This record gives sequence, structure tokens and C-alpha cells, in this order.
Amino acid sequence: MSTTTATPAIKSAAEILPVRSVEFNHLPMTVIRAMLRKHDHIYMLVLGIVLLVILIGARIFPMIVPVCFLIVVLPLALLAVGVRLFANGRTGLVKFDSKGMSLYMAERPPVLLPWQALRQADLKKDSNRSGWSEARLYLSFAEDLLPINREQISLWWMKPGRKGERVIDIYLKAVAKRDHLKLISVLTSLLPPRLISNNLTTFISPLHNPSFTELWSESLMITSRRTSVTQLSPGDWLNNYRFEIISILGAGGQGTAYEAIDHFPVHQEASRVVLKEFVLPLHGEFAAATSALAQVQREAQIIGSLDAEFAVKFYDLFVEDSRAYLVREFVDGWSLKELVDKVGALTMSEVLRLGVNMCEILDHLHSRVPPIVHRDFTPDNLLLNNKGKLKLIDFDIARYDNSSHSNQVVGKPNYLSPEQFRGQATVQSDIYSLGATLFFLSTGRQPMPISTSHPKSFDQSLSDTFDAIVAMATEVDCSKRYHCASVVREELINLLEEDDATL
Repeated sequence: MSTTTATPAIKSAAEILPVRSVEFNHLPMTVIRAMLRKHDHIYMLVLGIVLLVILIGARIFPMIVPVCFLIVVLPLALLAVGVRLFANGRTGLVKFDSKGMSLYMAERPPVLLPWQALRQADLKKDSNRSGWSEARLYLSFAEDLLPINREQISLWWMKPGRKGERVIDIYLKAVAKRDHLKLISVLTSLLPPRLISNNLTTFISPLHNPSFTELWSESLMITSRRTSVTQLSPGDWLNNYRFEIISILGAGGQGTAYEAIDHFPVHQEASRVVLKEFVLPLHGEFAAATSALAQVQREAQIIGSLDAEFAVKFYDLFVEDSRAYLVREFVDGWSLKELVDKVGALTMSEVLRLGVNMCEILDHLHSRVPPIVHRDFTPDNLLLNNKGKLKLIDFDIARYDNSSHSNQVVGKPNYLSPEQFRGQATVQSDIYSLGATLFFLSTGRQPMPISTSHPKSFDQSLSDTFDAIVAMATEVDCSKRYHCASVVREELINLLEEDDATL
């Protein structure tokens, strides 16, 4: 079983960023722009009247009117906006915690709006605009339950709502994008479900499945602090102090897998996660960076689309320091490779039961429309959890296709079929990898690359039937190989029943 370090007490998190609180800045200038846009017809009418007065006055006093406008009217208008915005000392800093919503005022104590006064938390967007970039978070409070010092709250914070209510609307466009998820996650974890609208609940989903364009834009805007390929260390933090690195699970050519603590989990059972890192070639060719991000996005989409017991859960995807991080479920257990390395070849009963389970996994993937070809179905990527269930990981080279043609040769050589070596993987390529894995589990030896495997040649105690199943699964000629995993499953079940009957 994989040895992992014990989960430490979450002390540093509370010191840096409490688990159930979040602070963010609601930028004033963006609010002004949004409000002007909302009432643009009124401002256009006023502007038209002013221009008409200037044109008429210019005929009588050609120089006086424009000069007066520039010297008097324009400065007064700007001053009025500034006074209205900052008269009550608004700083733009907002904090959500277990007590309520705190609004920070310059040279005055913050105003606390208790959650007991909240009546509804909703998310709305302009119906004329697509996407949620113009969305606003509406928080409706009962007016009679607001603090006595509510007169300190600027008109830019609160406005009338339904009878007996005051509303605060927060423009998401005026909040840093990195704070969106924390803001919504903390809010939904603090409030009872009855106060949270459906709009607000469904908003979490797209935040956890960002589009390729969003990832690409985010990666271009980030200046990397990690200029080398050095790994993160236990105690390091990612995603604005959301993820705390606990240990290194493994490393490969593309990056490293880390065990981490999610201090802002959307699902409570997801506090212990795996961060799978992908190093992005952002300083190289545009095509290379685009391809790397597309690969990360594809794996996230495949994992997120699987709703099966064998599939690890997908939680999030983000970009930081020229690296993309896929956040998935942590599986507490061993890989089949680690298991065999530790205890040696497995018993025939264990091999057959695992083989049936592996066939069920492949049958599920291959029966999708279009089929999912994993292309890296090996003992390293099959995890046996502490409940004895198999989990399949690493879909980074998987494809939605029944004939995944590619010039790249991907996968582990000992488990690659001949056609996959030619860059032409099909569902039968996964069956070849299944047969090679059965050979490894039953003999404790790595299979020979691009060859038909015969486990009985290394262990005479193995049955001829099992040897024939492995040989047919690893046939070099596709026409002689099993065409689907369900047929392999039936033969393994028959052999398992015979094996149990002899005990």
C-alpha cells in the first residue's frame, strides 16, 4: 500500500486564511461603470440637452459657454461622483465569515450585517448577455434586523428591495476572478440551503469546469514564480491559499502528482485531494502551449463525464505558475504495481476477481458513445482502495474515439499493442493492455513488449485456460484478439467459478 504522510492539523490555514471566511475587494470604478451602463439612457438624454444648450449658446457667446463648461460643469460633475462614492469612506473591502458580511469603511469600524438578517442569496445576470461575467450576487437583508449604525453604509452598498428589505448587489466583474470560487463556496457553506437560490447553486458547476479559452487567457496573464521544474514541497500553498501540499505521490515527464488538503471544498468529503500537475510550455511555441492546455482540458472533461464506481471524481481545474492543475479524488490504497512489487505474484483467485473488475471498467468505457479508449490501462494506473474496489486514473492520453489515430506513441512500452505503437489505438488496444496486466499480476514479471504473453511458461501451476485467455487478449494480430472486454469477462467468470469449486 502506498505510504502517505499523515494529514496534519490545519493550523497554518487558520492563520493565513480561515477555512470558513473570505476577504475580497469590490473595486469601486467597476461598480461606477456598471451603474452608468444600467442607466445609460438617462445619461445620454442629459448629455444631449447639455450639447444642445452649448450649440445654442455658442451662437450668442462663442467663447464663454465652452470655457464655462470646461471650467465649471465638468469639474463639478466629477466632484459629485467622487463625493457620492467616497463620502462615507467606502474602501471596497468585503469579508464573509461565520458571523456575517462585514463592509469596511475608511476611518470607521466595519459594519457587520449578520446572517440572521439575511433573507435570500441569489445570483442574477443581464438577460441580454451570455455567460456570467456580468452576473451580480444579490443579498437581501431584513431592514429591521440590520445594525443600528446602518446609516454608515453608503448608498453604493445597499438599495431598497422588497418591502422591509435592503439589498446589496456585488458585481462579479468587480471581484478578482481568483476570488469567485472562494466567495461562492464560503457563502454556500455558511448559509442554510433554504436561503440559497437555484441560480447560485448551479453557478458553482461552471467554475469547476472552466472552458479552454478561460484557461488559456488565465495562463497568459500569469507571471510564473517557478522558473524551473522544481517540485512543490509539503507545506506549500496553491490557488490563493486554497490547496495545501501534503506529500508528493509521484512524478512523470509532464509534472508531478501531489496529495493536498482543499481548505475550501465544494463537497465536504473532498477535503483530501490529488493535484495532478501539467507543466505548460508557455515560453515556447504557441501551438505547443495550446496542445498542452487542450490535453488537460480533455482529461478533465472525460473524468467529469464518468459517473461510475471505478471513476475517480473530478473537482476542479486551475492554472498557476505556468502549470495547470487537475484536482481529483484522493484514493487511499495501492496501485496494482505497488501491490505486486510488495507481495509478489497474486493468487489465481485474486487475479481472476481483479480481472473481472478490470473487464467491467473497460466495458463501461468502450460502450460509451463515442467509445473512450484509455491507452494507458496498466497496473500503475489501477488503484485498489481500502474497500477492495478498483479505481482507474490518468486519462491524460485517453481519447473519445474508436480509432484514435495519432503520430505520437504514448503509453508504457510493455503494455502497448502493436497498433498503438503505430499511433492507431482502438478499444482492442486497451484489451491488449488488460491481457498484459493479467500476465503481470499472475507472474510478477513485466510482459515482453509487442508479443503474445503466455504466463504458464513462467509458472506451470497456472491453468491452460487462463494461459489461453491471456494469450488471446495479447494477440499481436488484432483479428485474432478479443474484440470486446465483456467476452473476456465471461471467460474469467467461468474460470473463477471452476477455481472456487475446486477449493
